[in-house]
Amino acid sequence: MPSGSGHPDIDINLITTPSPDKYNKRLQNVRGSTSNHEYVHCCKEYGICKQSIISALLKSIAVPKYFPADTMHLFALNISQLLISLWHGSIDHAEDNGPTTWPFTILHDNAVWQVHRKSVAGARYYLPICLESRVPQNPAEKIFSGYKAVEYLVYVFGLCLALLYCLLPWKFYYHYCKLVFGMCVIYCYHKSKEDLLEAHQALLKFVYKFEILYYQHKPMCLHFVWPCIHALTHIVPEHFCMGSLIELSQ
Repeated sequence: MPSGSGHPDIDINLITTPSPDKYNKRLQNVRGSTSNHEYVHCCKEYGICKQSIISALLKSIAVPKYFPADTMHLFALNISQLLISLWHGSIDHAEDNGPTTWPFTILHDNAVWQVHRKSVAGARYYLPICLESRVPQNPAEKIFSGYKAVEYLVYVFGLCLALLYCLLPWKFYYHYCKLVFGMCVIYCYHKSKEDLLEAHQALLKFVYKFEILYYQHKPMCLHFVWPCIHALTHIVPEHFCMGSLIELSQ
C-alpha cells in the first residue's frame, strides 16, 4: 500500500457537501500558503487549488453551492461509460488481473457481445420515437465514436434492465437496480421529499456496494472507482439545497 493509504474506511453516510463558510476557511488556508510545499499539501488536503472566478461576481449563489452536479453528464455519460467498460471488460487492467477473472464481465465473451449488440440495435423498432427522437444504435459499431448522451441513457438505464436480466450475476444485477431506481427518481419532473430520501438511500447503497463488488479493496482495481461514483452521494442533498437538478442541468 502507498504511504498514507492505510486509513480506515470512510462512512459514506457521513459525507456532506461543505458549507460556504467551511469552503472559505479551507480556501484561506490554501491562499495563505507560504511555500510551494505547503501549497501542494493544502491543495491535496482540501481539494481546492485556487479561488473561483465566480467569487468575483457581485451577486451570485455562494461557492460551492454555485456548482451543483450536472446530472445529464453524470448519468448519461460518465456512469454509463464506466458500467459498460466494466461489463464488457474493456477498462484498463493489470496483466495479472484480466477481465476473464472478473465475475461481472458478462459481455466480454465475443459470442455474448454479438447477441447483446444486435438486441440493442433491434430494440429501436419497439421504442416510441414520440418520446425519444434518438434511439440507441449498435454499441459495437458506434459506442466509441459518437454515441449520444441520450443513447447511453436509454441503453444503460432502460434496455439493460431487460438485456442483463439472468445474464449479470444476481448480486450485481440487484446492485445495478439500486442505481436505476435512484436515477429514475432524480429524472422525474415531480418527486416528493419521501421519494428523494428513498432514492438517496438507494444511491448510497449502490456506492457502498460498488467498492465491495467491483473494486474489492484491491489497489490494482482502484481506477474502477471513477469520481462519478462518489458524486452520487451528493445528488439528493443538492436537490434539497438547489432544487431539481434536471432543470438546473438544462
